[in-house]
Amino acid sequence: MKKYISLVVSVVMALAFGSCSKDNPFGDEPAAQTGRLLTTSLSVSLETNGGPRDLRTGLRKAAPAPAEFTVDFIKDGEVVSTYKYADMPEIVVLPVGNYVAKAYHGENLDAAWEAPYYEGVSQEFEIIADDITDDVQPIVCKLQNVRVSVNFEQKLRDVMGDDCKVTVVVGDKGTLDFTVADVDRSGYFAFVEDSHTLAATFNGTVDGAYTTETKTYDNVQPATHYSITFRLHDAGEEDPGQIGGDDIIIVDAEVESTDMNRDVTTGDVTLTDDRRPQEGEEKPDPTPSEPDDPSAPAPVIAVESPYTLDKENDLIDGTPLVITVSSSAQGGITGFLVQIISDTLTPEVLEDVNLTDKLDLVNPGQYEQGLTELSLPVKDQVEGASKVNFVISDDFITLMKLLGEGRHQFVLTVTDANGTTVKTVKAHTII
Repeated sequence: MKKYISLVVSVVMALAFGSCSKDNPFGDEPAAQTGRLLTTSLSVSLETNGGPRDLRTGLRKAAPAPAEFTVDFIKDGEVVSTYKYADMPEIVVLPVGNYVAKAYHGENLDAAWEAPYYEGVSQEFEIIADDITDDVQPIVCKLQNVRVSVNFEQKLRDVMGDDCKVTVVVGDKGTLDFTVADVDRSGYFAFVEDSHTLAATFNGTVDGAYTTETKTYDNVQPATHYSITFRLHDAGEEDPGQIGGDDIIIVDAEVESTDMNRDVTTGDVTLTDDRRPQEGEEKPDPTPSEPDDPSAPAPVIAVESPYTLDKENDLIDGTPLVITVSSSAQGGITGFLVQIISDTLTPEVLEDVNLTDKLDLVNPGQYEQGLTELSLPVKDQVEGASKVNFVISDDFITLMKLLGEGRHQFVLTVTDANGTTVKTVKAHTII
């Protein structure tokens, strides 16, 4: 109770002594050739069916949360201002002109191990002198690079020398060498607009004989996983590789391409080579990727009665608003972000009670004390948990009513190995 009284007193004092500043909430007026952007109108989301699957376990890795993205404000092709999305102020002052906002996570390298790069760009919007822009279209980010993994069938592994490797080239820049030691990881390659070819070249000693074989795949697209499997192929009598009646060793390969956003198999699964089925031969059906396990959905966010997710809730004295979050993924919850959009719980008011409008419950940083004073879970109470309650307590409701009538939105972004779920809980304080 002492913590609650201290909390209420600090807010009331902030309102009393801050009344003068509220007459001019933006401080000194900017120069005539600048305008303002209301960042609560700028939403960032990630279009992906969870993160990429771990090649060892088959489980999905956690996709990055939107709060972890960087946002560039770009005018005439030049970056004017940059923020981390979670740390972006409510108002951004920019020179007048036409802009796009680019949100991104990671680096778009020519080639690198385990380095996905996500990006999205808004539609163009205008910053007008002495005005506030609040109608920016949402930014939807997607994987922008090409994912490649290489595997070797056991029969081939049994006769491979230590010098064997597969050199993968995507476009005209990105190159990585894959060995047997790399079968549990993926390479990520920058997508090149004018070069849509993937080449995979096997080199090395196989059963005592040096072997080289190149396979190519055309129409390579971003946000696609190309899983290449090399195998040992013993040539038969009709194989053009037969010499003097003795079978020679041929290394062959297949590729399965999977859309990283929809997680479905696309296109022909066989790399281009000169040994396609002859006319009249039956071509084997491609092996589809395994569908998502319906028993392992992304995190589930629900609201306990008498409140609901479906409408704006009038907050009731003595009745906490309980939001439950459940994860069925191995490893439990990996990310839990909360954004507060409110008429009265402004960033300035929240700052006075050691909170902010963009909170990370797993990594609360300087806001840990403010969260724990409101009995909200943080750190290891969230990370790895299969169930977490985020409760707008009776004390918190009383605090909100002290600030006056208003509407509030709590945007929850929860991530686990199966994906990311975003839900908005709407509330209304009536005096």
